Amino acid sequence: QLVDERIAGIKPCAGALRRGDIFDMATGKPITGAKVNVEKSGTKPGAWDVVASGSSNANGQFEVMKIPPGNYRITASAAGFAPRAIGYQEMKDGAGVKQVIELSAAARFSGTITDAEGKPLANVKISATNVMGIDGRGYNPPERAEVSTDANGCFTLTDLPTGYAQGWARLPGWFHVDSLKLFAIPDPNGAALQMVATGKIKGKVVNANGKANVDGTINANPPGDPIGKWGGSMNVAADGTFEFNDVPPGPYTVSTQPQFPGMRPDPNAKQIRVDSGKTVEVTIKK
Repeated sequence: QLVDERIAGIKPCAGALRRGDIFDMATGKPITGAKVNVEKSGTKPGAWDVVASGSSNANGQFEVMKIPPGNYRITASAAGFAPRAIGYQEMKDGAGVKQVIELSAAARFSGTITDAEGKPLANVKISATNVMGIDGRGYNPPERAEVSTDANGCFTLTDLPTGYAQGWARLPGWFHVDSLKLFAIPDPNGAALQMVATGKIKGKVVNANGKANVDGTINANPPGDPIGKWGGSMNVAADGTFEFNDVPPGPYTVSTQPQFPGMRPDPNAKQIRVDSGKTVEVTIKK
């Protein structure tokens, strides 16, 4: 809950004031010694500088004073709890903001990443996305945690909230299967993620005379519902060629028009199948 309010006693040119309460999301009890930071974007990309901060007392109450006017990110953290980016707000001189903050106990997101045959994949970069607390609402970590799998395909992400998240795995030449799956954090059984080796779609768009057609786009669409599946679209190059890289194996419709269920079929579309580690070449008429 966020309420803007004028707080009595703030003198002009004294900056802004932020106060509120911090509770444990699971128990509803106040958190002692939690830190609330008001931060501005730093000079380096992704860096943040603290301009003002405050700590909560035994009742979970905090106060941050003398905040210079400006636009800031607000973060909260406490020992044993996952740090949280509360949001972004403009702070005005002489204005006060009251807020209730909930923090979730820190937990680990651990698991393994394998290929289609169950063999572990090393050096896969893995991060957590769509992070939520136990209340099912968004819980944004101030910094995105990212690790790489070890020789056994194992990974562990720390300082995430007890709740839920999706895993996002990335490795050149590989595709993360079922990337929209939601995992409990922590998961007593460990998260099992799978990747498949990708292939390529390479081709050319020509007109009725067989000459290169450079006008428009080319699309590669999977059959059925595209949600959670790979699909690609790009502008045709100056010589009429195109190339889709890192395409997961499976059937696709290649066309100069998007080809989704319910759309008018393109009579010039080609049905192809991509296999891991191989390149499919196709010529499309327009």
